Amino acid sequence: MKSKPTYEELEQRIQDLEKELDGYKNRNGSALLLQYLEAIINNTNLPIYLKDADYNYILVNREYERLAGVTNDQIRGNDDYDIFPEPVARLFREQDEEVTRRRSLVEFEETIPLADGVHTFLTAKFPLVNNEGRVSAVGGVCTDITTLEKTKEALRKNEQQYRSFINSFHGIAYRGDIRTCTPVYFHGAVEQITGYTEPDFIAGAPAWDKLVHPDDLPMFMEQGRSMLNIPDYTFKREYRIITRNGDTKWIFERGRTLCDNTEAPAWIEGTIFDITERKNIEQALRESEEKYRTLVETASLGIQITDREGRIVFSNPAHGSILGCPVEQLVGRYVWDFIDNEQEKETLREYYRFIIQEQPDPEPYFTVNRTPNGREVHVRVDWNYMRDFSGQVTSLCSIVTDISSWIWAEKTLKESERRFRSLIESCPVGIYMYKLEPDGRLIFTGANPAADDIMGLDHDQLIGMTIEEAFPSLRGTEIPDRFREACRTSRSWQEEQVIYDDQRISGVFAVHSFQTEPGKMAVFFRNITAKRRMEEEVRKVQKLESVGILAGGIAHDFNNLLTAIIGNISMAKLFSQADTGKVLERLTDAEKASLRARDLTQQLLTFSKGGAPVKNSASITDIIQDSTSFMLSGSNVRCDLQFPDDLWPVNIDEGQISQVIQNVIKNADQAMPEGGIVTVRAENVTVLEYDPLPLRPGNYVHLTITDQGVGILEKHLGKIFDPYFSTKQEGSGLGLAACYSIVKNHDGLISADSAFGAGTTFHIYLPSSDREPETRTIPRKKSLRSGEKILIMDDDHDVLNVAVNMLNLMGYTTETATDGSAAISMYRAAMEAGRPFDGVILDLTIPGGMGGRETVLQLLQIDPEVKAIVSSGYANDPIMAEYTKYGFRGVAAKPYDMEHLGQVLRNLFD
Repeated sequence: MKSKPTYEELEQRIQDLEKELDGYKNRNGSALLLQYLEAIINNTNLPIYLKDADYNYILVNREYERLAGVTNDQIRGNDDYDIFPEPVARLFREQDEEVTRRRSLVEFEETIPLADGVHTFLTAKFPLVNNEGRVSAVGGVCTDITTLEKTKEALRKNEQQYRSFINSFHGIAYRGDIRTCTPVYFHGAVEQITGYTEPDFIAGAPAWDKLVHPDDLPMFMEQGRSMLNIPDYTFKREYRIITRNGDTKWIFERGRTLCDNTEAPAWIEGTIFDITERKNIEQALRESEEKYRTLVETASLGIQITDREGRIVFSNPAHGSILGCPVEQLVGRYVWDFIDNEQEKETLREYYRFIIQEQPDPEPYFTVNRTPNGREVHVRVDWNYMRDFSGQVTSLCSIVTDISSWIWAEKTLKESERRFRSLIESCPVGIYMYKLEPDGRLIFTGANPAADDIMGLDHDQLIGMTIEEAFPSLRGTEIPDRFREACRTSRSWQEEQVIYDDQRISGVFAVHSFQTEPGKMAVFFRNITAKRRMEEEVRKVQKLESVGILAGGIAHDFNNLLTAIIGNISMAKLFSQADTGKVLERLTDAEKASLRARDLTQQLLTFSKGGAPVKNSASITDIIQDSTSFMLSGSNVRCDLQFPDDLWPVNIDEGQISQVIQNVIKNADQAMPEGGIVTVRAENVTVLEYDPLPLRPGNYVHLTITDQGVGILEKHLGKIFDPYFSTKQEGSGLGLAACYSIVKNHDGLISADSAFGAGTTFHIYLPSSDREPETRTIPRKKSLRSGEKILIMDDDHDVLNVAVNMLNLMGYTTETATDGSAAISMYRAAMEAGRPFDGVILDLTIPGGMGGRETVLQLLQIDPEVKAIVSSGYANDPIMAEYTKYGFRGVAAKPYDMEHLGQVLRNLFD
């Protein structure tokens, strides 16, 4: 196709036209020339126009009319603003003015929207100058370069895409010399793959064959020789290279050879890719396949693959073992071949066809197979689809599990559950069942018929309720938490006496709860209300018997003591006029009997309800050493003390615990009349919440006192702590009873183990102290002082007479009052008179009147410095033990003698 004229050719053509036009004017006249010129202009494929000096169109050719979408008649006499949009018209006007200004040919490239679309033109605009030298017209010839520009743009885009492709190409594109392995073109991810740059390879440093791994180089060179001998040789190969930093990489190369003018192979071109990652993946896949194969071959579960028709195409050894056949005998058979029952066999066929055609979600399939030796095998088949790349189902992969043992276990469990349910329903003990929810709610799940009978309830109405909803009186008690703990752990919990009372249920119950399975528990209970009432009646009878025994014993002992006291005093009266020496002897014996009576009353007070120990932190070793050495002094019994160095201190009343140790040691001494060894051991122990000992959780010191005596008969062992129970002729029966009361009041425990003929061991548990033991001080004897004025308040006239006589003999001045009101009046009057009392002795208990506790409070209001001594026959009263807390300065426990009372007063005034 003829190419478009150049600009120079157009300019020359216009000049030729002008000359011809002038010639025609001269030869044929203007009209002929114009006709000729219009014919030429209208038959060219280039848009041409002519404008006058005012830029109004004189003429346009047909091509211009076509592109602009107007006719010659419509455009002639109009300017660009009448024809084109304002931006286009303004562009044309600016170009025309520039041509007029420059008075020469000017080329413009312009993009114009026309009737058939947007066009790009290269327009040559020229001026027509008249004889006067003025521009009389402006003409233009347009060349449509739209296609050319599009082609250029496409070339630019192709170039950019090519460069972008090359720059992002993850391989290497090359062309090179076959013989030297040196490329003339080597572009792409060169440095990323090899570590060398493109210029390195272009310069031949290194040549490509120098990178090839030594193990792969023979194959590489052999293929190179084939390239030299075979024209148009195509190839692809995989081999390893050694990169610049010494790494080994796998390369995939694909290429072909090119021949020279002699048709001999001379060049090679192709692409190179790094396939190291793919090779690693392939290696991993091979290893994974090997592991998979090993797993499948050694799996304990049967694995089979079946085709779309149900034939077994793969089976592992475990599958063969389940079906009792070698694997080679399974492959090729249908899965239903191992089912005897024809109906079940047909059911499996239909199910298999349904799976392949409808492709439902996989669900386990259960069936019964028969092995060649006739054994039935219950199997569970978990299956899934195997698909090709297009998603079509090609086969089924199944996991076959022998569940014969599960079926047997299930049947056994159901039978066991049936028996268990029968046992529960026929059990005469009430049974509740609970389940613990994850949120901590304990849900009632049922009860047995006996529970309905015991409680008089229909427990079905309570099912689904929480324990607090079902049994509201349990709110705020420890029982719901105990039950939750039993649900969570294997620890059982039992309580011999649970008192419950609401609008439906009232009674006392023995409860035993335990876990039946994780999160579930059972509660066995019995209504022991009637039993407790009977036991209470028995205890009342036993208490009356004990009181009778106690009263008889006290009467017996006091009668003996009073006999000694009265007899000695009567003899002293008889001897008072004749033999003063015998009077002193008889009074001394009466005093001894009185002291024994005091000891008896102290033992009675020890286990009465009126006493409370005064506890301090103390070392039990010191108390045991003092008590044992005192009790065994002069005895043929030896004591063996075994204490650890880190023994904890204890929180005790030292005097009372000394009495306990002395009583137990005394019993041990009396149990071994022929002599022996008493072993006393001590150890630190911690009692936990679930320990069987009836003690609060905490730290204790455990004492064991073991003798080598004759022991205690089993029938007597449970009574040894009862008051006035004794198997000894000389025993009072109050010693161990007092020990029991003292230890109990210390929040401790005392018990005994014994077998007749094998000795006895007493166990004593005392709470430990977290404080260091207090230092024991030896009181100093004060100097004797007298002359002070003392007010004595007591409701017993005999006591007043004895106290007045004692104090007067000591040199004190005394006054007496029989109750607190009188004592307060006398004390106030003495202060107002200027003769105040130096001290007061107040009896703690005044029946029907104001006692010492109330009296001292009012005396302190009258005189904050009052020196008051509390006196009482209840030696273990808390006020006697902690007298300073109540405002007293001293204590005088009844009965007292002159020496004791004098020492108290000396301590008060010194």
